[in-house]
Amino acid sequence: MGLFNNVPVFLDKQSGYTPQQVQLINTIVRTARRAFEAKAKQTQLTQPKIEKLSAKTYNRVLDLRDYLYNKSFSLSFILNPVGFQKDGEYPLFETDYDIQFLQMQGSNSDTKPDKTLGALGYLTISTVSLRPTVMFHCSTDDWPTDSGGNKVQYSVYISGVIS
Repeated sequence: MGLFNNVPVFLDKQSGYTPQQVQLINTIVRTARRAFEAKAKQTQLTQPKIEKLSAKTYNRVLDLRDYLYNKSFSLSFILNPVGFQKDGEYPLFETDYDIQFLQMQGSNSDTKPDKTLGALGYLTISTVSLRPTVMFHCSTDDWPTDSGGNKVQYSVYISGVIS
């Protein structure tokens, strides 16, 4: 990232001042700016360390974007619902972190969603395996389908906090 830079505003013929006044004011602005730039110091912050929350993803998660910064995380992906049954439990991803809070949002269309993902199921965290696993619980048989009778994939956004 480059140094901060802005452009000073100078007067011109349209400002309503005489040419001598415009020249004098512009000289004062230019001199003050150069004096300020000579004394000013700018430090560059280091780039934040961004890690991944997921250690392993399952085949239901497509096109994952995964960010963990400090104790906050966000994931976005496409949920593949092939084979989902009511009251079924489906693993999405495993993590090496202890998730304190998470929330999910999802839709199957930007303009006309049939149902939100929250109306079709919910997330839980299973601790049965070696790593905590985020699970999707399908709570309905009424999953939206396309014209071919296939269950519609959902764009999902999950955010939360780790301890």
